[in-house]
Amino acid sequence: MSKEEIEKIKEGLRKMLFNTMEANECGLSNNDFKEDIEILKGAIQYMEQLEFKVEAREMEHNYAVNMIDEIKGEAVKLYKEIRKQNEIIDKIAEQLAGLTIWNIEKDEPLILGDKVEVKQYFEKKVEEENENNI
Repeated sequence: MSKEEIEKIKEGLRKMLFNTMEANECGLSNNDFKEDIEILKGAIQYMEQLEFKVEAREMEHNYAVNMIDEIKGEAVKLYKEIRKQNEIIDKIAEQLAGLTIWNIEKDEPLILGDKVEVKQYFEKKVEEENENNI
């Protein structure tokens, strides 16, 4: 049930309550409307509680949507940063391609032919360092 529907029901209940109270005060009927008045007041109170719960759910929903949007924004920023870093690494690898470096483990020179070999060499070095740090 939406807030608008609840408000319409509350408005109808208030009108009924007003008319019932007016009829009771004017003595338009032989009936005693006290019980009807209490029932209508209880119904209005129930609708107000229901309205509060609906508002709370809407707030929870809006909070979740905002958090999702914020996370998406951060993910896009991180993706762009990673992409930029990869472009920088590619440029560095291009510059290092064709150079000879000394392979300490094998005690011999190592010629890195192209940027793919450069990146693979350094990726392997990082993996080895990470394994040794564990």
